Amino acid sequence: METRTISVNLTLLGKESKQFNASPSDRIYFGRYPYKIKLDFNELITRAVQQFFNTDAGDDFAEQFKVGDDYYRSSRWAVDSKRWNEMCKIKDMILQIELWESERFYCNVDEGTISVYVKTKKHYSKIIKALSTHVVQVQGPWNKKHKELLLDPESVVVVRKKPYWGKFDIKVEIWPKGSQYNRWTGHSKRRALMHDALEFLSESMEPGAIRISPKKYYYSHLWTNDKDLTAVLPFLNIAYPNLRFTYYRCFYFK
Repeated sequence: METRTISVNLTLLGKESKQFNASPSDRIYFGRYPYKIKLDFNELITRAVQQFFNTDAGDDFAEQFKVGDDYYRSSRWAVDSKRWNEMCKIKDMILQIELWESERFYCNVDEGTISVYVKTKKHYSKIIKALSTHVVQVQGPWNKKHKELLLDPESVVVVRKKPYWGKFDIKVEIWPKGSQYNRWTGHSKRRALMHDALEFLSESMEPGAIRISPKKYYYSHLWTNDKDLTAVLPFLNIAYPNLRFTYYRCFYFK
């Protein structure tokens, strides 16, 4: 589970985001950034690269990447390297928009897109305003319920159109914890623990209130609803203290 280091004062996306294919974020990215902006510079980068390779400097640059007689590999390597150089220039430009804030980038060289992750709504708003013609998608806190899910250290937000299996709002991943349950020498203990714990859950919940993954030996997934799990979880923790859980909670968005 990612460590959350962000302030609880998240600002929701508003009217300024509607024109940019806005949607709820599925996490606090890298444990620090609740806002994501995807920018498309492919046309700009492609044009710059084509112009560069029509010059003598482009020929000299391509020579550095020559791999024997393999023209395709050499050419692709040279083009990708130049596209990366152009993307770095754009990243440097984005960094100048707000000097006193921090951000993180993910670059797709083939598609010419740059995803920018930022901490504050103020920083987010400056970027989408300065680069509005390049914004293709934005994500961030959507409403009060979504914000609470983002800030819950025990949950992973899953943005979905419908519940799991048409009726469950939570998926739980269960793992044994402790050196005695490692997958090399502790597999028999691990198998026994998982089998007993899942049997406990099945017998403690109403029929139809839980669905369990058929893989029960080393870890397992189950699907249920928060209200059903809440009633059973304290007893499960007492009976099986050597289990760890990851909760995937649904946030519905169409």
